[in-house]
Order: sequence, then structure tokens, then C-alpha cells
Amino acid sequence: MIKTVQTTEKNGKITLINIEGPLTSDGSSHFEGLISSLLAENSYFIAVNFSQVDFVSSAGIGVVLFTSQLVRKRGGNIVFFSASKEIISLFSILNLTKTVILLPDKKEAVRFLSREISESAQNKTESTDKAKNILPDNTALKTEKAVTEDGNIIFNNPLIIECAECGSFVRVHQSGDYICPSCHTEFLAKKDGTVVF
Repeated sequence: MIKTVQTTEKNGKITLINIEGPLTSDGSSHFEGLISSLLAENSYFIAVNFSQVDFVSSAGIGVVLFTSQLVRKRGGNIVFFSASKEIISLFSILNLTKTVILLPDKKEAVRFLSREISESAQNKTESTDKAKNILPDNTALKTEKAVTEDGNIIFNNPLIIECAECGSFVRVHQSGDYICPSCHTEFLAKKDGTVVF
């Protein structure tokens, strides 16, 4: 189960939520309920601190997508900040960085939402194309050239791979041959970061 702490900033217009723990099926319903209750209280601009989230399951990804769309339909916006490089990599691999706004820190999240509030107050039309995904140091998906004794490349940031057979996620730190711990399907993580099942 996730722990949440809620605070408000910017004259009560930006709600900050701190989440601790894994965002799995157990915590997803809690998170969705929290966002729904904020919308019922007319809190439409929400910044979620992901710095203490160490894992996001498929249910967690689903609730992040659902709540992002729900908040935008209500004329607001939700951003997620300070996510680990692994979580940023996961959302990037799943091609969700156009839908989910990931920002490097609280300052950028508040700045982004403050602009959204200003534009909303001026009755400007909202545009999701403005939402930029800012990867910390722009290095979330780059790999180092460190090589192991057996010739495998050590990735700067672990890859999170979805098993083609069972759909579970596997964390990979270097190139080489692997076996899914859930279904025992074999796969290869190539030196360029691509995966072959």
C-alpha cells in the first residue's frame, strides 16, 4: 500500500501529493480515489512527488494514465516529478511520455502548473502539445561504455523489459542472456539496448 501526504501551494491552487512505496494494484485504487476526491473539491492542478516511488506495476501505469486523462478532461493538469531514472525509462519504453508529464523536480512542477493556471485564468484554450517531458540531465536512456569481463555492456540506467510471454517486468542492468523469473522465457538484451525474445 502506498502512503500519501497532501499539501497545497500557490494560493491553494496547486495541490502537492507525496507518495511513498510501490505503486501497484493495492495502491492504485487508493491513488485514483485520492485524485477523484481532489477533483470533487475543485483541485484541478496537481503535482505528484514520485521521488519515493520505487516501483510502478502495470496497474500503477494504468492509474497514472487514467488520472492524467481524467484531470485534463476537467480542465486541469497533473504532473509527476522527481521520478527515478528507472521509472522515467519505463514510461519512455512504453511510449507514454507524450501523455504523462514527467518533470525533474518540485520547482519545475510548480512552475509548469503555475503557467497552466495563468493560462486557464485568461481563458486560453488548453493545449496538451505544450506539455514537455523533461528527463533529468537528458541521460535517462543513454548507456555508458563500461564493459564487463565477458564483453557485455553495463547500462548507465537499468532497462525495464516487459516479458513477451507473460507480461511481467524484468530489470536488466547489462547486456546478455536472461530468463524471465515468472515464466522462464529466455531473452537477449543486446549491447544497443534492444531486446530479442
